[in-house]
Amino acid sequence: MKTEPSNRTAALAGLWTSLGVLPFAAWSGTGAFSSGLVENVAWLAVAAVFIIMPAVYFVVGREARAFGRNWVDDPAERAKYMAMLARMGIWIVTAAAAGSLLLLAQKNLG
Repeated sequence: MKTEPSNRTAALAGLWTSLGVLPFAAWSGTGAFSSGLVENVAWLAVAAVFIIMPAVYFVVGREARAFGRNWVDDPAERAKYMAMLARMGIWIVTAAAAGSLLLLAQKNLG
C-alpha cells in the first residue's frame, strides 16, 4: 500500500494524534506507573505511535527528500514545501480542535 500524503491524511493523522495522546495523558496522570523510567518509556512509545509515525507517513511522506539549497528560487520545490507546510498546519489544527473537544467532553462528563 503506497499512501501519498494529502490534506485529508493530515487531518486524519491529527485526529489519530489527539485520540491517542490525550487519553494516555489522562491515564498516566492518575499515577498508573510505578517508576519514572517506565512512564518515560511509555511516553516514548505513545509518541512513536501517535505523533512520529503519523507525521512521517501521512503528513510529510516517506518519499520526501531534502530540499535543495536554492529551493526558494525553484517554483516546483517551493510549491512542494508550501504544500508540506499546509499539511503540517492541518495536522496541528485538527489535533488541537479534536483535543479541545475531547477535553470539553471529559470535563463535562466527569
